[in-house]
Amino acid sequence: MTDDDQFRLPDDCDACIRELHTYWRSIQPDEGLPSRRDFDPLALSAECWPYLWLIDVERDPLRFRVRLMGTKIVRYYRGEFIGKWLDDMAPDAENSGEFAQFRDCVDKGAPDYQKIKMPRQEKGLWPGERARHEASPAAQRVCLPLASNNSAVDVLLLLTRFPETRMSRSQLKL
Repeated sequence: MTDDDQFRLPDDCDACIRELHTYWRSIQPDEGLPSRRDFDPLALSAECWPYLWLIDVERDPLRFRVRLMGTKIVRYYRGEFIGKWLDDMAPDAENSGEFAQFRDCVDKGAPDYQKIKMPRQEKGLWPGERARHEASPAAQRVCLPLASNNSAVDVLLLLTRFPETRMSRSQLKL
């Protein structure tokens, strides 16, 4: 089901994204996709952990629920969304870049990598909602499919790496 043999990360991609993709390939069975139970975050370097996400996939209708958010993700978005549905957090979620990337990963059962402009967020706002500042430099995100039955994607494993920018202490407070 996966087109991963044709998937290539760009040469300039973040080292943690490359490490996660390499690990994901190593746990991929001979046929189909790895499952959530195959994924062991301890197999990754500790540097990668704060940038990890796990997103549950529900179908009919297609919805995404945050299962896990790394600490750098929480800090960036100035809020924790564990247990929340994407469409409950953003009124126009189906038109967001995140939804499109997640949907493509589910539909294709294959990895997806993007460089994305990330607006700096107000506390507790999901991407696509009102941004407090101009867009920051591009972030990088890889979305990797996981399937408990080796074919139907039911969890997305993501790593989002934000550009290193200096922020004032007041901007970093949650």
